[in-house]
Amino acid sequence: ARGNVVKTETKVITNIVAYHPRAPIRQYCYPGQSCIGADNLVAHNVVFGNAAKIEMLVGKDIGTITQDPLFVDFRLDGKGDYRLRKDSPARKRGLAALAPPSDIEGAERPRAPAVDIGAYQH
Repeated sequence: ARGNVVKTETKVITNIVAYHPRAPIRQYCYPGQSCIGADNLVAHNVVFGNAAKIEMLVGKDIGTITQDPLFVDFRLDGKGDYRLRKDSPARKRGLAALAPPSDIEGAERPRAPAVDIGAYQH
């Protein structure tokens, strides 16, 4: 909906966005509006092979990795294996305190100082 909505306390953390045709993570407001409030966080994400960089209107991204995430078997059709290879720069680089307690398959995420970035915990 247009108008008078201010986004606050939005957190975009420990994600991988690869090969997107536009900006991988983007703050956006309708022209002439100021819709980005306080306490938003974009941190410890992997962005690679996208058509544009992260677009922030307020604040900045923290801990962004711009290297190939090194999936086991990346495929543009979505039918690949999107777990991380052992040499992935995304391994143990997420924020454990703000990560979900389990990965996409229900595997518990370690409560160490760092977790893997992305949907799967190695």
